[in-house]
This record gives sequence, structure tokens and C-alpha cells, in this order.
Amino acid sequence: MPRNRQRKTYRGTKVLFLYEQAYEEVSKGRSIRAAARMFDLCHVSLTRYKQKKENASEGQIVTMGYNPASKIFTKDQEDLICDYLIRTADIYFGLSPKEVRRLAFDLAKHFHLSRPKSWDYKELASEDWFSGFMKRHPELSIRCAQATSLSRATSFNRNNVEPFFNHLATVLDRYKFEPQDIYNMDETGVTTVHKPDRIVTRKGMRQVGALTSGERGTLVTITVAVNAIGNAIPVMFVFPRVNYKPHFVRDGPIGCIGAGNKSGWMEEREFLLFLKHFVIYSNASLNHKVLLALDNHPSHITIAALDYCKSNGIVMLSFPPHCTHKLQPVGRSVNGPLKKAINSACTAWMRSHPGRPMTIHDIPYIVNIAYPIALTPKNIQGGFRVTGIYPYNRDIFDEMDYNPSFVTDRPDPVLTKPVEPTNEFCTVAPPALSPSPSDPLGCNWPAEISEPTHGERVNHLTANLVDSSYIEPQASTSHAEILSLDILTNQTTGNAFASITQTTKSRKTETSTNTLGYLASSNDPLAFDKPVESLFSETPMILMNTCHNSPNETLVTNHLLESEVTQSKKAKQMVLSGAVDYQARPSTPVMGTSYSMECLPSSSRAVHFSPDVVRPLPEAPPRKNSTRGRKKGKSAIYTDTPEKEAIRKAHEEKLRKKNAEGVKKSLNKTKNTKGKKINKQNLKEKGTDSESDEEKYFCIVCMEAYSNSKSNEIWIQCSECHEWAHEDCTPQIGFSYTCHNCESNDSD
Repeated sequence: MPRNRQRKTYRGTKVLFLYEQAYEEVSKGRSIRAAARMFDLCHVSLTRYKQKKENASEGQIVTMGYNPASKIFTKDQEDLICDYLIRTADIYFGLSPKEVRRLAFDLAKHFHLSRPKSWDYKELASEDWFSGFMKRHPELSIRCAQATSLSRATSFNRNNVEPFFNHLATVLDRYKFEPQDIYNMDETGVTTVHKPDRIVTRKGMRQVGALTSGERGTLVTITVAVNAIGNAIPVMFVFPRVNYKPHFVRDGPIGCIGAGNKSGWMEEREFLLFLKHFVIYSNASLNHKVLLALDNHPSHITIAALDYCKSNGIVMLSFPPHCTHKLQPVGRSVNGPLKKAINSACTAWMRSHPGRPMTIHDIPYIVNIAYPIALTPKNIQGGFRVTGIYPYNRDIFDEMDYNPSFVTDRPDPVLTKPVEPTNEFCTVAPPALSPSPSDPLGCNWPAEISEPTHGERVNHLTANLVDSSYIEPQASTSHAEILSLDILTNQTTGNAFASITQTTKSRKTETSTNTLGYLASSNDPLAFDKPVESLFSETPMILMNTCHNSPNETLVTNHLLESEVTQSKKAKQMVLSGAVDYQARPSTPVMGTSYSMECLPSSSRAVHFSPDVVRPLPEAPPRKNSTRGRKKGKSAIYTDTPEKEAIRKAHEEKLRKKNAEGVKKSLNKTKNTKGKKINKQNLKEKGTDSESDEEKYFCIVCMEAYSNSKSNEIWIQCSECHEWAHEDCTPQIGFSYTCHNCESNDSD
């Protein structure tokens, strides 16, 4: 069957409103054909509508047109699937088309929906179903996902972003910076192997090629600094050369500078050189302070750089770690156009120099062409605007931007304080109840509620709150049937509810409806509110349900089994993920003895339709409090005295440890060289490679030079004067050799 079937007629496309008007004309006495011509309808269709209308019962809706083909999922169910796919894409765990087809099959199988046999054979939904599903939901599209590191996706959250905007507001209020005094700098790499532009060629070609300089290029770091009014400071190059020459940047942009090191990356010495270059073009001084926002790379946060910034009026503010892809203006609106312009310039250079590979000395010329194209005032100002730095806007990011951190949104064990367990209001459920003679049920009753008697407690509290020995058995409450934990999901909003139930059919209790469960008695004096977080405690105190009272069924709680604890965690994930709006509910959960399920059909004990039941949203395990690894960075004003002194103290401690290790190493080296036997090859490895060095060593017995000794001939060193001699020339062999000169001095 073709997926894009073209209609050949317009039958069945008329709106129902025209049939209703034509039927009214027929009722007034007009003929069917005349009424059909008046409203441009088929007279046969109008006749059929008239017959349906006359035979319809009161309140029945009459429809016209072709009935759609049989569907596996209803419209509401497909809407839930659509919302689930959007939610997974928002948290960067989107599903591919094949995974969506597998999800559809799992849902149809789990909820026992009728489906084609080919689905069961392939364990996959058909391509026709997926194509139709995408057409029925135009808000969905297939996109190529951009690779985002786990650190960036999880680190960009409110806990990291809020301190940055707090520090930014502090420095803006303290120094009253103008837009021309707010700068941002960042490094980016340019290689000699570029990414070619798109070209025009013939159709049908499976592979289209373009020339580059080589397989792997050499990286040159360029440092870009811009301010909020759209101006840019001349670029700085860092070449992978130990011996940097000034002519490396001869063809670069006007005013650019360069430096070199072994790696070609920004290091402490090169960053200090950039700061001196920055002071010249920003006019920074103690009387005219400027703000420099940058990432917290180790080369930026050194005591030498901070001292220079402090003495030259540079206020250094760092971004949170792994958040520069959202907060850094250069990364948001400058680096992308700059890389694209550099690739275009590299393509033009390769065309102008056929057969010649590009080197690092050609990169300044290429950057000189691309720099004015990319660093326009419009691009620079747009970067400061979308990051909320200038104009200052701390609410620039909404919940959609923070969604990727949902997977690892869990409390920090260092910042989280342990909560004392208490039963009051059931805010934190204790691991076990401790009955006492005055309080045999182990509950701390609120002060505003009069403490009930023991019998009232038994009648109003659920069975799982107390030990079975505290409840007097009644004849009407025998033979309780334990049901399973169900995750009930509202079909229109995707709200999840958990129920742990035990059914008793003989006892009748009047109950009142509560949206989240806990249907208490209408005259229950013990009902009180509890916060939402307490609904997901792993203790058997908490129930949730959406039903009305029933004279035949009364549900009481039961102790959680291990499997039920696991499913309650899934319910927590579904409800607290953001899909449920508790504010829209009429009331909060209250505590009571019993509730019923009259509002649900007989099949309500099965799990309601929800994709979260088949494939729950991913959730990271709890954080581990570990002190291993590199110290975690943070957003801070590093030029402030407390931060700078903390860095100075850490720097001094690092130097102290390094010096101690050096002293220890030198002592071990001196200890191991006493009386050590070496051969000619070992001596060469110690730095005696040249012939001039070899001439310095000679045997103190036979006076033969080391350069004239035989291969693999063993030499031995005196433990006193550290002179060398052949092992064959020495009368004593061992690790405590002392030459004859030193022995004669000792005898004297």
C-alpha cells in the first residue's frame, strides 16, 4: 500500500455542518436533490445522513465520511507517546526511529493491544506505522543530534548557574562597569587540515572529495577577547614551537602577538603574556577597572596571573565548570562564524597554492582574512545578549535549558545534611516504629489535634503503621486479599500514582475522595496534610489512588515487599520528573484508614497506559562522596582577596611538596651510587655521550682513558673520592671499594 495515496475524489470530505443545514432544508419541505445542490453535496450521501438522523436515538451523534483504518493506539495514547518522545529528547536521551518502533511494540505487547502478526514476528512496529505516526504528529521531526559531553549536559543546572549570576551582579554593582569595560576571552584551535566547504557536483555520486593539506593537522591556539559593545582585541597565537620567532605572525591581523611552547596550548607563561597584551588595548588600570570573564582553566588561575590582574585593575570572573557552551559569549556567537570563515579561507588558499601543503606559518594569514568577517559587532553583541551577561538577565535560561541535567539531578552528599527521622506529619518516614506505653502506635500526633484513644487510632490508622498485635481482630475484616502495586497514570496528563492495596469486601466504611490517595473518613479527625516528598518513602505509610468511595470494597494498606519498593521508586521518578503538577489538584494527601475504587473499572488493577511503565526515564545512581581526583572548579571572583589568598596557599603547598620530593629523590640517588659497578654502556646513559666527556674519565690505576676501554668493560667508582677505575685493576671487588689514594690518606 502506498504511503502517500493521492485522493481521486472529494467524497467524504464535506464538513458535518453542511449536512446539518441541508437536513434542515429537507425538513422544511425542500427535496433532497435541491438541498444537495444548494450545499454542493451528493444527494445519495444526504439521503444516507437523513436516514441516520431519523434512526438515531436521543443524544446520539451522527457522523459522516469514511471511517479511519483500524489503529493500534488511540489518539490519547499516541499523544502520551509523543509527549514521552519529546521529554526524552529534552533530557538528551532521545530515541532513534528504530527505538521508537521497538517502544511501540513493547507498549502494544505490555497492554495487550491488538496488533499485526508481523509486529510479533519482528518484535518491532512496522515502518508504515512509524510513517503514519510522524504524519499524525507534525510537532515531531527526525533530527541529527549534536554530540554533547556528559559533563556539559549534567553540569549546566541551576545550582551552578545561579552562583555565577550572583557574582556577576556583585561586580557590576561594586564597580559600575560600562559595556565597553566588560570583556570575555576564550581560546580556540586552528589546524592545518580544514573542513572543506560544500561543492556543486553531479547527482548520484556516492563520494565527493576535496583536497586538504594532510591526514592530521598541526594545531595552533588563537586567543580571542571581545567586549560588550562589539569591539575585539587583536588576536594572540600560540604555536607548537619551543623557539618562537617574531616572523611567525608577520602576515597576521594588525596588532596580533604570538608565543610558543611544546604543546601549542595556552599555558601559564603564555597567559601572562596575553594579560599584558590585554592591558594595552583595554586601557585597564587601578583607576579604570575592567571585567574579564573567562573559564577556570588551570593556566588562567595561577598566582602570577592573579597578582598581575590585581595590580593592573583587571577583575577576573570565572564561569562554572563545563558551562561555557551556554554562558560564554565568544563560544555562543563568535567561534562558530570564525571557524566557518577560516574553513572558507583555507579552501581558497588551497586553490591558490596547488600542490603545496599548508603549514602553521600560513595560519596567521588565513586568520587575518577570516577575523573581520566573523568578529562583527552584531555577532559579538548577540553573544553577550543570549548569555544574559549584558544586558544583565539572570532569567535568560528557562527549564528547557536545564532539562539535560534531569538524569543526574540528585543531592550532593557534601551539602546534604542528614534529617532526623520523625513520624510527625509523615514528612520523613522512620525505618521502624517504636511504640511506647503512652503512644503504642509510635506516632507523634500534632499539637493542634487532640490525641485520640487507642481504639480510635486502630480504627483510623492503616494496618501497616502498627504491628498486627496492636489491632484487635474483627469478624468483618477476615480474609484480606493482597493485591499488587500498580502504577496508575492519568491518560491525559501522564500523572503517575502508586497503590499498595489490600481488599476487604465485608467491611463498609464511609470515605471521602482525595486526589492523591488517602481517602479518609468524612468525619475523620485525624486527617492532616503531608508534603509531596513524603509520598515516595520506602516505608509502607504512603498510598496514592484516584477513586471514590465504594460500599462493597474497602482498601487498607499492607507492608511493602521488595518488588513493591522498586516499583515505588519508578513512581517517584515518573511523578517528580516534572510531568505532574500537584498545584492543580484540589487537595493534598491526608491520612486515613480506608479508601475505595468505585470510580475505576474492573480492569483498573492493571497498569494504566504510559510509556514510562515500559521504558522509565533514565536516572543516575546517588552521588558518592569522593575526594579523589582533581579538585572541582567553581564560579568565583578570583581577584578578590579571599579567593586569591586561597590559591596562593594551595600554590605554596604544591611547591613545598615538589621540593620535598626533589630532595628525597636526590638523597636516594646519592645513596644508590656509592660503590656502584657500571659498564661503559651505563656510563654513556648518564650523559657521557660525547667524546669530550669520555676524555674526562680515566682509570686511576692504569691511567687508561674511558674512551679507549673495551666494550662492556666494567668500571667501579670509589666511595670516597668518586673517581673511576677498571674492575680488573682494583684489588677489591664489591660495593665498598676505596681506591689506594683514599686508603693512604686514611692511614696517614
